Amino acid sequence: MLNVISKKTIIAGVAMILLMTPFVGHGQFYPMPAPANANSEMLLLRKLSSQSADTARIGLLLTLANLYASRPIRRPGDLAASIQYAEQAALISSRELCQDQHNEALLLKGYALILSDRYEEAAQLLPLLNNLTKIRLQLTLSYKYLERAEGNEVLNREKATAFLHEAAALIQQTGYLQYNIYVKLTEGNLLLSAGQYDEAEKVFREAINIQRTNGNKKLQYVFLSLSTLYWIKGEYDQSLSYALQSMDYIKTTGDSAAAGDAYFCLARIFRNTGQLEKSVENFRQAFEHYKIYRGYQGSLIACIQGMGHVMIGQRQYKEALRFFLTEYKKYPPQNYLERKTMTGDIGDCYLKLKDYTRAEQYFLKEFNAAKQVNALNEEAYHRIAFFYVESARFSKALPYLDSAIKQLGGTTPVQTRSHLYYMHYLSDSGIGNYKSAMHYLNANRQCDLTIYQQTKVKEIQSLTVQYETDKKNQQIDLLKKSDQIHQARQQKAELIRNISILAVLLLMVSTYIYYTQFRNKVKLAGIINQKNKQLKILLSEKEWLLKEVHHRVKNNLHTVISLLDLQAEFLKDDALKAIENSQHRIYAMSLIHQKLYDAENPNIIDLSSYIPELVSYLRSSFDMDTSVSYQLHIAPLVVDISVAIPLGLIINEAVSNSNKYAFPPESTHNIISISVSQTDEDIQVNIADNGIGMTVNKDASRADSLGLKLIQGLCRDLNAAYDIKSDNGVHISIRFPLHAPVIEDY
Repeated sequence: MLNVISKKTIIAGVAMILLMTPFVGHGQFYPMPAPANANSEMLLLRKLSSQSADTARIGLLLTLANLYASRPIRRPGDLAASIQYAEQAALISSRELCQDQHNEALLLKGYALILSDRYEEAAQLLPLLNNLTKIRLQLTLSYKYLERAEGNEVLNREKATAFLHEAAALIQQTGYLQYNIYVKLTEGNLLLSAGQYDEAEKVFREAINIQRTNGNKKLQYVFLSLSTLYWIKGEYDQSLSYALQSMDYIKTTGDSAAAGDAYFCLARIFRNTGQLEKSVENFRQAFEHYKIYRGYQGSLIACIQGMGHVMIGQRQYKEALRFFLTEYKKYPPQNYLERKTMTGDIGDCYLKLKDYTRAEQYFLKEFNAAKQVNALNEEAYHRIAFFYVESARFSKALPYLDSAIKQLGGTTPVQTRSHLYYMHYLSDSGIGNYKSAMHYLNANRQCDLTIYQQTKVKEIQSLTVQYETDKKNQQIDLLKKSDQIHQARQQKAELIRNISILAVLLLMVSTYIYYTQFRNKVKLAGIINQKNKQLKILLSEKEWLLKEVHHRVKNNLHTVISLLDLQAEFLKDDALKAIENSQHRIYAMSLIHQKLYDAENPNIIDLSSYIPELVSYLRSSFDMDTSVSYQLHIAPLVVDISVAIPLGLIINEAVSNSNKYAFPPESTHNIISISVSQTDEDIQVNIADNGIGMTVNKDASRADSLGLKLIQGLCRDLNAAYDIKSDNGVHISIRFPLHAPVIEDY
């Protein structure tokens, strides 16, 4: 049961974990000052300590307050320092009657209070602000309440809506219409959180119209919101399309602050569609950008989680655990949401390693942390239920599953719904409640139909190709320009050279007539010698390369055999036999490539070496050493690879059939004989056993056995005459020309 669960949860379960929340704030989605450069901290502090003029100190204090609030990798005490510097700036600007700077200081203080989860204190600053600054803080409060992980989710959404309406009314009253874009972004995300996808899309498209009216500014942020909407719905083709459009606008505008979010959107789309290498590449790109600018769609922690869960999806559980422990030590979580992510990731690793005791400790720690901050939402119940289902403790999982389903909201991705229903089906089945199990299985299938539409996959692949093609086209354009410059220079050089040669020829024509024949003979002799040396070198290299090709083909075939071994562990009966037959056939071909690699001449096979080794492999494969003996009479013949492969496959089929069907379990003195000899210009091959024989039609071409059909087809490839008899065992006689052309129609 555990194996079935783990396969089902690789995509749906991990995608559920990756969705921390689709709304992680960034200044471009609410009107806060652009983030200050974190690398300027020491310079600003030195200037502040040496600056005595109050008016100059105000600007430095505001910049420091901004820096500590918006630092990408926030340290303990940063937010407290931001509040302190903002209060100092507010005090000085009030004394100096600098109203604009006073309002900016109060705005930064409010922002730092919000980031410290002190929302009510931030709201108390609103009456102290002028209209413009009040609008900015109201919009920020609205968006941050929407994304808040702590507290009651319904209450947070109500407060977000209230602040949004206040800001929208004040915008219309005061005429600051440029802030309507933030109203639309937050309004769209509020509708999205309520599951009103069509209404949310309509609002986002209104935002696009507003931005185009204003000169196409910040369209990338609207496209990111639309990408998130379709990602939540599981429509990855549309999500990818808008993420790529956002990336185009980022490149056009040079807005590196949004690049991390765009790469993060691409990473999670590629991850959910199984394109893991592209997912990791984009997670890394997002990670590097998040070191400079904090994100709205993701964060450093979310990227660490994404890359680690790709390892989990590839069953690299120990590596994933080491990765999480190392990265979370370098980049410690900064808030409840990130601490929850870290705890859950480590718990997932222990769960996959089947260390259920440690895993339960981390899952309960994650659940209790959510309970302490009044954040028991769908994800919290989903996570703890996931653990108990994976550990086959179904009765414990059911109450959490019921609570999770009750909490399903508009932002719940369709994979998460599918996974919840599937876990409920497994739990109901585990305790014998089959009626409920069938209900949730049907719900799970409905979700899967939404996710796995073949046309969507094709469109995603098409957009991915388009994305990569655009990048390659840019490189091609640069190469073309470089080539044009190179050609122009080359033409000029050739013209100068030709004129010089012509002048020299005119001056030396008489001497050249007598000298040219002798020089040409010497030159020609040198060229011939050089070409001969080059041909010898190339011939030697060709032989080594051909050997290397045979070696690599042999390795690849052995890889296929190993894969078939792994598959065979999960098969039985006819399917297992089919796999084993395929292994023997592949080995027969791989052995030829091994012989060609070892031989001095990489084009011919020594049958006296190849056939005994093939028989030895088949003998060990059937584990019949004690009951079957082999009599081999192989003449020292060498043949081309085009003869050796069909002949090896014929021997493989014949020996395999004899081992399987010729000898009953109680029989003794079982013999399989193989002889290969040369008569005139032909090769004679005889394969026989002393088993129970078989029923063969007079016309052997009518035989229905797959093995016999293969032997017939391979004999045609060799242009061979063959005869199959059943007389005190099976006797197969094959005769084909030593140098006759092989018919290659397979």
